[in-house]
Amino acid sequence: MYAGQPPKLLKAFQAAHPAALLAKPLALFACGMETDLSKRDAEMDAMFSEPLRSHAVGMWFMGGEFQFQELGFFEKTVVRRIVHVTESVTAIGQDAVAVLAQALKAAR
Repeated sequence: MYAGQPPKLLKAFQAAHPAALLAKPLALFACGMETDLSKRDAEMDAMFSEPLRSHAVGMWFMGGEFQFQELGFFEKTVVRRIVHVTESVTAIGQDAVAVLAQALKAAR
């Protein structure tokens, strides 16, 4: 997710290849810094179509990071004002990464 919106390329890929995606074991995940669980669920719903969500072996929210050295002035200003973060932060859910890997391994 970027600024609360799913990437356009992701949505286009799903629309162009639904049969191929539904023919394979599929694990869905999103990266982001949202901490509210209901908002995370809404983001997952926005990113992935209902058929994909129903078919998937699971869905995980992996966390994310803000790399202030990589952000431009406008992005830094938005992050400071909306998220109240003023320096680089990493919050990647290593446990979620491990669970996703195990689910894919089991789905083979």
